[in-house]
Amino acid sequence: MKILLISDTHGRLDWIQKRIDETKPDFVIHGGDFGFYDRESVDRLSNKELSLRIKHSSLPKEMRKQAFKYSREDKISLIEERCPLSQLPEYLARIKEFSVPVYAVWGNHEDREVVDHFRTGYYSVRNLHLIDESTTLSRGRFRIFGVGGNFIKDERLFDEDLGGASGKVWSTLEQYSRLYEQVQSLPEANEIRICVTHVSPGKEFLLERFAAHLNSHFYVSGHMGTPYPMLWNAFATSEIPEATAKADQKAAQIAALWEENKLLCNDDERRERIAEMVQLLLRAPSKMRYQRGSEEPWWYRGMFCLNLPDAPIGYMLLEDSNDRVTFQSFSEGQSFPSDRNFF
Repeated sequence: MKILLISDTHGRLDWIQKRIDETKPDFVIHGGDFGFYDRESVDRLSNKELSLRIKHSSLPKEMRKQAFKYSREDKISLIEERCPLSQLPEYLARIKEFSVPVYAVWGNHEDREVVDHFRTGYYSVRNLHLIDESTTLSRGRFRIFGVGGNFIKDERLFDEDLGGASGKVWSTLEQYSRLYEQVQSLPEANEIRICVTHVSPGKEFLLERFAAHLNSHFYVSGHMGTPYPMLWNAFATSEIPEATAKADQKAAQIAALWEENKLLCNDDERRERIAEMVQLLLRAPSKMRYQRGSEEPWWYRGMFCLNLPDAPIGYMLLEDSNDRVTFQSFSEGQSFPSDRNFF
């Protein structure tokens, strides 16, 4: 079984089908900033988000350089006439479709209202499936789960359900709690677990710890805008005390923030759910294994993080064949100055 891993299409959904045609996967996992916009989204986005959509479009360079200087009216006109926010309306209208299943989290640059429409089933696209905290997906030996959006370390982390406005979307601890319950309820099985979020665990160490609590084998993310796909594990980047201390520090910050805000949560069930998730993040995962003469955390060598570039730049392939999981990464790369003293 072959999986195409791709991310950050920013509405250019034909890139997904292009890669499908090239690589012939059984299905696709998308790491967010998918392009969840409809025809009305342009009126809901903030001026900054409108400017970013122009800046990162395929418009001529001089027009993109002026993105933040246009009036709101000019930005909207330019987007509607020259660079639509997304090709999603064509897929919603069944004009276009994906030829294999695409499983996607949402990113931090999306229209929350459109994401909600997919979460409730009001919107649907053939072969497009949202990855969120309400369920897990099983394909062959793979178990796929995750939560999209940004990971914001302020009081918005304690919002009810999905957070977002004006073209920005973030995840909440309540969502992570619900996902944890879903995965914990699964029976023990010989499966390969893939955790998917938009934000990279290489930047948010708490997400690495969360995925480890879920006994994840692979962690797929996007968001970073790197020109190359990256694959690593904690063993490759730090010693065990350092790897644990990074997450401990972040968890302590979240715990202190929760202490300041917990009384603002008037729902007893929600308050208990969030408090339990804070306590989970404060604890290092307990699962251990014997490695090279001593015990060490299972996730330290056993969980691999995959960070994806923007879709036009590169992608990865994960394949399960003959009881072995292999990877290939592809990148358009980047150019470097000819002057070798450019550092």
